[in-house]
Amino acid sequence: MRKLLILILVMGLSASISAENNMDIPMLNTEEMIPILDTQQMDIQDMDEVIKIKDTCYQLISEQKFDEAIAQADNLISNYDKVDIYRAIGMQSTDQSMQAKVINLLESIKNTDESMSYLQQDIDAIKLTHMTDNERVQFLRSIKELTILLPHLNVSFDDPANASILYDHIISLMPETVNTMLLNETLNFILVNSDESLEKKMKKLIKIILNKAKKLTVLDQISLLIPLANSTKENTAYKNQIKDLYISSNDFNDKVTLGIQICYNTELNILSDSDLTRLENEIQSKHNQNNNLTSYLFQLAECRSDINKMKQIVSSLPEEEKSMYYIPEPVQDNSVNDVMPKN
Repeated sequence: MRKLLILILVMGLSASISAENNMDIPMLNTEEMIPILDTQQMDIQDMDEVIKIKDTCYQLISEQKFDEAIAQADNLISNYDKVDIYRAIGMQSTDQSMQAKVINLLESIKNTDESMSYLQQDIDAIKLTHMTDNERVQFLRSIKELTILLPHLNVSFDDPANASILYDHIISLMPETVNTMLLNETLNFILVNSDESLEKKMKKLIKIILNKAKKLTVLDQISLLIPLANSTKENTAYKNQIKDLYISSNDFNDKVTLGIQICYNTELNILSDSDLTRLENEIQSKHNQNNNLTSYLFQLAECRSDINKMKQIVSSLPEEEKSMYYIPEPVQDNSVNDVMPKN
């Protein structure tokens, strides 16, 4: 009984302290909430207005009415929204005075808003789009840092000699420490500008890229080698490197991911049916040890176009999980029996 009385006293004291503390906290009444609701509603109206103005601008741009689009963009409050319109005009217009106009508008925003310093890339991209081959290569050679040069490497040249000059410039800028994005962007430039007259330069740069890539993960190396193998006629060396990386991979998840990626690239024919069957057995073994590897098994069946196996895997799943997997309908090859389609 004494313990019960002490407990009641303690609970009463706690409630009293809590009440005193809460007295210092102002309550928000319903009248004070009304402006908040109004502000939220206003934001929704503003967003609708922005969408309407930008849609009008893009329609005017598609009709080549650039001055009218700029006039409409003046009704936008956010610099970010204005930039979208100015950038679109700069990339669409072939008139030099109009290009200069939007570049000036973009530079004005960049100079008055520190958060928009990245606009220099957009300004350069507009300039590049409308340059001659010689002007373009001269501009690109003026850039002395590869990370700044990368966003502009999606250009192609009418004269392979200009691409050759840029090859040398890229090689001179290649840093000691690299990342996957840098190497992928550089590789994309090579694949776009792969003229036969550039073969020696191309091979030299690819060799540098792949040597740099050895410091990256196995998955990153594969992300470079597969596009190379797919886009190069003499691809035996790349295919061998891909298979060596797969065979030498000791990490189970890496090996499965590599195997599935290779499998999806069926035209390369790097892994045989027996290789893929062994991989499937390894996954199944792990799966049977209470590891849920259904996704791996399904992807492997999918890349092998084994629809029956895909159906078998999905049929064993709980009902709520079956919808997560898409099984395509079998494609019937009518050409075998020369069957004409029905009218």
